[in-house]
Formats: sequence, structure tokens, C-alpha cells
Amino acid sequence: MGIQKSSLGSKLLCLTIATLCSTANVNAERLWSRSSPNWTPKTVSMGLRGTQVFGPIDVGQDHVALYSGFSPDPAPPVWQNNLPIEGMNMESASADTTDVHVVLSQLTVNNVNSNRQTVVKKYTSASSTPNWSYTFPGISAGLAKIDISNDGSRIVAALVYPSETRLAVAVFSPNSGTPVSTFNINLFGIHLNGFIVSADGSTLYITSNSMVFIYNLANNSLIQQNVLPGMYSSHALCGNGRAFAYGEFNRVHLYERNNNGGYSQTWVGEYPGFIVTDRLVLSDDCSTLGIGLHEYSQDLTVKIKMIDVQSKNQLMQDECTGIGTFQNVVSDMSLSADGSRLAVALWGDGGNVCSELRVYNRDTDTPIYQHNYPGSVHALDMSPDGKRVVTAVKPVHANTFAGGGSFDLHAIELDELRIVGIPRPGATVSVRLRGLPANSPTQLLTSTSLLQEPVYMGNMGSLFLPRLSMNPIAFTDTNSIGQATGNFQIPAGSVGSNLFMQAIAMLPRRLTENFEQIKTLP
Repeated sequence: MGIQKSSLGSKLLCLTIATLCSTANVNAERLWSRSSPNWTPKTVSMGLRGTQVFGPIDVGQDHVALYSGFSPDPAPPVWQNNLPIEGMNMESASADTTDVHVVLSQLTVNNVNSNRQTVVKKYTSASSTPNWSYTFPGISAGLAKIDISNDGSRIVAALVYPSETRLAVAVFSPNSGTPVSTFNINLFGIHLNGFIVSADGSTLYITSNSMVFIYNLANNSLIQQNVLPGMYSSHALCGNGRAFAYGEFNRVHLYERNNNGGYSQTWVGEYPGFIVTDRLVLSDDCSTLGIGLHEYSQDLTVKIKMIDVQSKNQLMQDECTGIGTFQNVVSDMSLSADGSRLAVALWGDGGNVCSELRVYNRDTDTPIYQHNYPGSVHALDMSPDGKRVVTAVKPVHANTFAGGGSFDLHAIELDELRIVGIPRPGATVSVRLRGLPANSPTQLLTSTSLLQEPVYMGNMGSLFLPRLSMNPIAFTDTNSIGQATGNFQIPAGSVGSNLFMQAIAMLPRRLTENFEQIKTLP
């Protein structure tokens, strides 16, 4: 491994031909984009602490691709795996803390849209070849969903068999395409809307057009079943399954676990007028509920709210009213693990008034970061620490029929230690430091392991790496504003190996507030 000094790289500009970035946080920016005129993404997920982006595409350009969160701009795929072009209704999910990605797609049989096979595939970053594949038995035109626990240890997929009004559920470990268990919900109906695996993998939330089902995934037992007021797309489950929520016209319902192990309704949010709940999200720590509403009288006004789950107090609210004839709705939402930050995706309006990507802190009524796209954001995902958001974007509004699209990775706040470059064995990447003491010598600290809990070092900050296995490497001095940039050579080891990095300024001694996990990619 070697370090070479180099000058500070220029900051990416927010203004481009295609997009306009408007931000209240001067340390936020779009890091990279991967665009194509040939495909439009509908789903995207972020994995391994925000260092990997998993981007599936269907409808004639069928493939899955992996992108590095450290990639330069524009981002080339680390790898791409083409899928049968008969695919449709693709869904994806990634583990937050491990290198596990899953995709579900439905393949039409003999060009008959109502005859479909539903296939689940599991990937890691090491190869474009899936580790395993599973096909649900038989042919079904029903809806299908997939989700994953934060650590990737529990993968759950489901398929509706409409002719039998039955939902089939399959539970997997990341190690095998043979289900660990399966079960059915009979008399389920033909609609599958809410489908969420809790962050800890303990609980499964499922909704038909008329029922909510809560399952204990340890033994696939039904915990509770509630009647729904109708078929809606706004559902949420918190990280340990302690609370769930669903929305409807004019209302949001919050349920929390009671002393008997079931759930009781503890709060109802009332929103009068021509209001429908578009999306809901609960944080992993169960502290915060994010709410996305829109006024359906003209489909131009969206309303964003955050609620403290314990006190039921409203923490923030914002609204944006667009112009024109396009539908301005909330298309997706994602919360940081601690509920401190909310990312919101909109379809946007015809007058380009409402920014389609909006990010809020728990205590701010205005976005701390927003990105105004010329088109619509179909989906997004936020890293657990709330520092990065990836978007799946259509370059024109969702109400129009033109194609094309992009995956975009945004930094909501720039870390003190940042890697730029795809970390392949033996490759050289750029290391960028900021926010450290001025005119100070620095060292990079590397280790192949990570402390389970950081060690607080007083004024130096917190150490994330074990001292006995750390390798200190002299790096370039910081400049007059506490920044430094240099090169780092990734060890020439095997694909899939991990290296953890933190940096320290020596005069005075101060550790960077973050570490980076570098998994070598093919």
C-alpha cells in the first residue's frame, strides 16, 4: 500500500444541463449519476452502510447492476448481469450492514402476460452471477414482493395466486435458494400492497386490499390481523416490529405492541379536505413516523410530516404546491435508522416548482437538501446514518410516455473522510479529508476488522478500529482550511475482502468522525 500526495480535487458543481441542485446545506451535493436513454428505473436499493447501490431494470432492457458508492461521476457499473427480456414487475432490496442484495422478477411464459413465473435471485458484490435462484411453483399473474432484514440474514418473498385467492410466502437465509420455511395465507384476495420485513428480521407486515397481517418470522405464526378501510399504498413497520402504521383518505393510523403481545391503536392523525396518504415510513429505532400526503382535488399539493412515536407530537411539516396538469404525489420515503432524517421522493409538477428529491431533519420544516429534477423520482433509499440517498429517476414526468432514466447518488452531508474510486484489488483510489485541524500532519489508520462499539478518546473523538490491529500510514498534511487529498492503493488481495479506514490529524490529535468500509470489488 502506498500514499502519494496530490492537490485537492475540485468540488462537483450542482448545476448541470439536466438537473438543478438547490440546497440549504453547503456540504451536500450529488456525488454521481448513471444514466441511459434506453431504460427507466423503478426500484433501487443501497447496501453495506451506503457503499453499494443495487439497480435492477426491466421492460425490455432487463438486467441488474451493482454500483460502488465510492464511484467517480459518471458511475460505471462494477458489474452487470443481463436477465431474460420477458421480465416485468421487478422488486429489489439490499441489506443495510452486509453485502447481500436480492431481486424478484416475473417472467412471462409464451408471451402471455397473464402467465408468469416469479423468480428470486440473491447476489453479492463479488460477482454478477447470482449465488442462488428460486422459482415459485406454478404459473401466476398475481403480484409479488420481496424484502430483507438489515443484516441480510432473513429474506422474505411472497406471491399471490389470484385463482386461489392465496398468498404464498417463502423465507430464505442468504446461503441457499431452498426456503428455510414457507407458509400460505388462504382467502387472501388478489391484491398485495404492504409488504415489509422489520429491520431486525423478527416481524413481517403484509396487507391485502382489506386486511393487515402481522407475522412472527421465528415460527411464521400470526400475531394479529386487522381490517383495513380500503386498498392503500401507505404502510410502515418499525425496526423491531413494535409499531406499524397505515394510511387512508384523511387519516393515518398508528398501532403499538401492547402487554399481551398484540397491537393496539395508539394514535390517529386527522387531515381534513381532499387528502390521501401516499407513503409512510417508520424508523428502525421506532422513534419516528414519516408521513407523505397529497391533495387529490388537483393533484398539485404535497404535504410532508414527521411524528414522534412516543409523544405523538408533530416534529415538522412542509408542503409544496406545484402548477400545471401533472400529478404531484409522494412516490417514496426513507428514514435514517435513528429517525433524525427523512428523504422524500416526488413525481413533481408540470411547472418544475416542487423539487422531486427533498431531505428533512427531524426538527426542520424546510428541506436541508433538495434536488430539482426535470422529471420524476420513482424510488429512493437512504443509508442508515442518513448521509446518503440514492434515487431512481425518470428524466420526464411519470405521467408522460418518454423513456430514459438514471440512478443518482447524493451526499446529504460530506464526511470528514471520503473515498473516491472503485476499490478493486491493487487499484488506486482518492482519499479526501475535510474538517480537520489546519496545517496538520495526518495519518490513515487501516484495519481488517472493526470495533463492535467505538471507543471515546476525549478531545480526539471516537476510535472505530481496534488499536492492536491498526496499520498507521503517513498521509499528506492538511491545508489552511483543514482539507487534504491523496492517493491510496487498495491491497492486492482477493475480491470480497474488507478494509476499514479512519484518519487522524496529529497536531492537535483529532480523529475523523466517520470511518469507511472498503470491500474490494471485481
